[in-house]
Amino acid sequence: MIRKKLEAYHMLGIEIDSFNGMLDDCVVKKYSHHKSVREYKSNLLEYIEQVKRKRNDIINLINSLEDPY
Repeated sequence: MIRKKLEAYHMLGIEIDSFNGMLDDCVVKKYSHHKSVREYKSNLLEYIEQVKRKRNDIINLINSLEDPY
């Protein structure tokens, strides 16, 4: 179970980085004055926050575990 949680933690970090990369995309920056691009950016930011919350949940779970040694 711990291994799966750690793998999930790692994958969420990769997911956050990939979404942050999408926000830095030159198209998003160049056309951010368009409503659809602003909505796209807003949706990505919201999803990033959801992923960060999941990641924090995993961190808290791992930190709550007793050290077996």
